[in-house]
Amino acid sequence: MRINKTLSNKTISGGVKITNTKNRKNRNIIIPVQARELILGLYATRYPNWFVFGAVKHVSGTYVRRKLGNCIIKVNNELEEPIPHVTHHEFGRHSHASLLLSVGLTYDEIGSRLGDTSSGSLIEKTYAHLLPQAQTKIIDKLDPKNIDRLMNST
Repeated sequence: MRINKTLSNKTISGGVKITNTKNRKNRNIIIPVQARELILGLYATRYPNWFVFGAVKHVSGTYVRRKLGNCIIKVNNELEEPIPHVTHHEFGRHSHASLLLSVGLTYDEIGSRLGDTSSGSLIEKTYAHLLPQAQTKIIDKLDPKNIDRLMNST
């Protein structure tokens, strides 16, 4: 998938504006086969200048926020300990960065995928939060049995 435009709803007229990417760097990203097939299938049945999210008309940020908020409420009704409200930016971009970190990508690789030109340390501070499984892995490594095993193996 080629990322070469961004949509902004922050215009004086209240409309939308399509511009170059924030850092003016176009990028190609590989997406899962299922997502590629879905997007190509939609493209074949729609107009040539359609939005990936919304077809002929883009999906508004308000719509996305409302739908995500409704999903969080629905999930929280099923949980003993509710999850906090997150924005669509946190849900998408931050989760993706954390997932990429958890599968072993470097901060520079994550930055490249996200389209950030900043250093890896900024990616680390901003996006790459440890997943709960990583926290468990850390605690397991700090278990006294593991430390004893490590100390006695030298």
